[in-house]
Amino acid sequence: MLSEPLRTYANEMGLTNMKRSPLVSYSLKALEATEYAKGTGKVEAFHQGVYRAYWEKQQDIGRNEVLAEVAQEAGLEWDPLRQALEAQTYLRPVVEQFQQGMSLGFTGIPAFLVEGIPMVGLQTLETLRMVAKRVLARREGKGDPEAH
Repeated sequence: MLSEPLRTYANEMGLTNMKRSPLVSYSLKALEATEYAKGTGKVEAFHQGVYRAYWEKQQDIGRNEVLAEVAQEAGLEWDPLRQALEAQTYLRPVVEQFQQGMSLGFTGIPAFLVEGIPMVGLQTLETLRMVAKRVLARREGKGDPEAH
């Protein structure tokens, strides 16, 4: 069972059966596959599928068999994706993103950069809304809306 606040975050994301996995996947292939999915218009479905595979089904998202199942459920053809993974077509952008994240102070994923401030780890929808309000208020010259 997940502890709070992770349980609340998972429910907000629609991951109602989320469990802490006993394994730690080597997720580089999943990240490369996500880059591939971005070019297909099916990245959201693929991304959600990867989350479900790892967090709900406790599958190893570093294995081709798992990625093939996720891809097919997301409406992606496996053979072109498999070829891209074998050719490491998306390895360079993934590594560059990782290096950029490290240089910005990120220590894990998911990670967000909001007005130059790194945010690491799961964030509630409410937290993201609060940050957005503060950023918009600052841009409009109204200062911090929480300070009043």
